[in-house]
Amino acid sequence: MSYTNMPLSVETLLKHLPQQQPLWLALSGGLDSMVLLHLLSQSGLNVKAIHVNHQLSVYARQWQDHCQLACDKLAVELVVKVVDVMPEGRGLEDAARQARFAAFSQCLAPDSVLLTAHHRDDQAETLLLRLLRGAGVHGLRGMLPVSPLLIEGRVRGQIIRPLLGCSRAELALYARQHQLDWVTDDSNADTSLDRNFLRHKVLPTMAQRWHGFTQRWSATASHLAEAAELLDELAAQDLNTLPQAAELDKFGSSLSLAFVQRFSAPRAKNLLRYWLAGLDLALTSAQLTQLLDQLSHARADAQVDVQVANRHLRRYQGRVFCTQELAPTPEVAVELGPNQPIQFGGGVVAMRSAAYGLALPTSGKWLVRARAQGERSHPAGRAHSQALKKLLQDVNLPPWLRNQLPLVCDGQVVLAVGDLWLEQSAGDLIPNGYLLTWEIPQISHSNA
Repeated sequence: MSYTNMPLSVETLLKHLPQQQPLWLALSGGLDSMVLLHLLSQSGLNVKAIHVNHQLSVYARQWQDHCQLACDKLAVELVVKVVDVMPEGRGLEDAARQARFAAFSQCLAPDSVLLTAHHRDDQAETLLLRLLRGAGVHGLRGMLPVSPLLIEGRVRGQIIRPLLGCSRAELALYARQHQLDWVTDDSNADTSLDRNFLRHKVLPTMAQRWHGFTQRWSATASHLAEAAELLDELAAQDLNTLPQAAELDKFGSSLSLAFVQRFSAPRAKNLLRYWLAGLDLALTSAQLTQLLDQLSHARADAQVDVQVANRHLRRYQGRVFCTQELAPTPEVAVELGPNQPIQFGGGVVAMRSAAYGLALPTSGKWLVRARAQGERSHPAGRAHSQALKKLLQDVNLPPWLRNQLPLVCDGQVVLAVGDLWLEQSAGDLIPNGYLLTWEIPQISHSNA
């Protein structure tokens, strides 16, 4: 789908919108979103608007009130979310985006459609910014007319940008013709920010020399989107040549390094990029090269752990695993009742009813704790105890999960080591007993 030159009308807009309802409009109160709000109000579609008050400007409440008045006038339901933006080591713009999408997640049901009012001039700014940052083919395709709506690493629906084929000037003309009011974000004048510098200092000068260049750049973005699609198709074909190359199990999403190393360096990078994109991880070409080198050439016994955002890329037994950041386990034992799941570190544990299992302690609850340093274990059916560390290596429990392992106890006596084995001290199983389940939330993969 391409919007390189789209007439601004309700009829044209409807051609690019699904019948799925309701449609959600991200409404800032600025020129672009106010034009889209006005068009949508005439479409006959069931549209709801959502305004996120970031509380970053002294005018934030005025913008919120402006959106409410406009929606009331056009009979469009508005949901307002007030958020606290916490940079915490990230840039303010990125932190605001994270807060905004967290607010969206509170309103949008699965498979929702979110409409944004990005236009052709926004696309030109995005392309130039990414070019200056050394982006590759996927980055230089710019903003797509339709893309997955990713919230907290999960696909929640679609983002549709129906105004990408329109210029800012065309939107301003429409707004004047229909006597629309809009707000202006005071931060847009701050040319210390890269995007604003391009908008106010660079792109106007280019427009004087090369008239209509933003339309041609939009066409270029469409060409690059086609090239990116071909690269994705190649990566998908490569991945499908060996179905077990990519797996999702209890330990995380993983990819065979031996399989990746079959290919030339550019093709291996493309395959790795595609696999990571399915996990909502976007790395630059330089980062991919460095990651591939670390994963492929580190010592066999080295524990490679590369953190990207809130994910970890780890090498284990010839595979690269992508896992979530795991919360630490409690420092003291916690109580666990029958069929009552509890959070334990990064996972969830429960003692579930089973045809044969452990008896309920006389106290009515078990204790669950993490393993201690130097601890030994005596699995049921074995003649002797061994170091727990050695036993966990023997059953191939990945290193990053060994400190997450729950030990189920009756008082001081260990009965079960996770859901891996029962201890000799557990004794005979009884009918209608209980067995431990241990679940580690995993990242679903959209490309595997």
